Amino acid sequence: MTLNINIKNITPSMHQKFINTLIQRGYSKSTLSKTHHLMKRAMERAKYDRIIYFNPCDGISLQHKNLKEKVKAKYLPSDKINLFLEMVKKRDIYQYFLFRTLIETGIRIGEANALNWNDYDKKLKTLSITKSYDQKRKKFGTTKNKENRIIFISDKLAKELFKLRTLQNANKIANSELYYTDYDFMFCNEFGDPLPRSTTHNTMKYVTGKILGKGNELSIHKLRHTHATLLLESNVPMKVIQERLGHKSEFITSNIYSHVTEKMNNTAKENFEKYIRDIF
Repeated sequence: MTLNINIKNITPSMHQKFINTLIQRGYSKSTLSKTHHLMKRAMERAKYDRIIYFNPCDGISLQHKNLKEKVKAKYLPSDKINLFLEMVKKRDIYQYFLFRTLIETGIRIGEANALNWNDYDKKLKTLSITKSYDQKRKKFGTTKNKENRIIFISDKLAKELFKLRTLQNANKIANSELYYTDYDFMFCNEFGDPLPRSTTHNTMKYVTGKILGKGNELSIHKLRHTHATLLLESNVPMKVIQERLGHKSEFITSNIYSHVTEKMNNTAKENFEKYIRDIF
């Protein structure tokens, strides 16, 4: 992590961001403290010499934040997924295809909104995740970590996408003069326009509230956590999950889904206990 910044231009938020990066990379509390205080002493000297007039290291949080608790993921339990999708389908068939894909791929909502049919290889059954779409600004951009990835999909999801494509082709004929064909969005309404952010958000909140109870509503992003949980519980390696989700490191992935890894560790312990009893 090499930076070339004039000491006068260093701000508290820059130093906090640097410390947060060290936390995310798994450095110990001791290393965090030593690094921070070394920087703070250097800044105090610069302040003494009138090079700067305040110390940007003051007020910085060094809490290791027990990241497991901070980012512990909420998700839709596997035994509620079918009910969730059935309720969404009754409410809006187009949102059903979107939510089904989010659950089965773990892609971000912005990445899903950016998909067009050229991103889908029906022969290989893969989706190319190369961009994101900001509905508010109606602009395309890069993925969150600025890296592209290829996502394989299940045979069942491939069949659902075939149904979606068939429905859209019918809509193009029925609404020919009004249908938006410039981009060929994969997830759109009957007129080819992107699904409104507000309606998908409202559907997610309404349906999860009905299933999980008032106060337990989930955001659309939690479908990404749901997918990761399904992968972990089916024993997919953490490295594969990291790459599929587009995380920068395994550390981030394992921290977010610590609730599942703990369950897996307990299962592994029980299996080992059974195995070892047969030996001794």
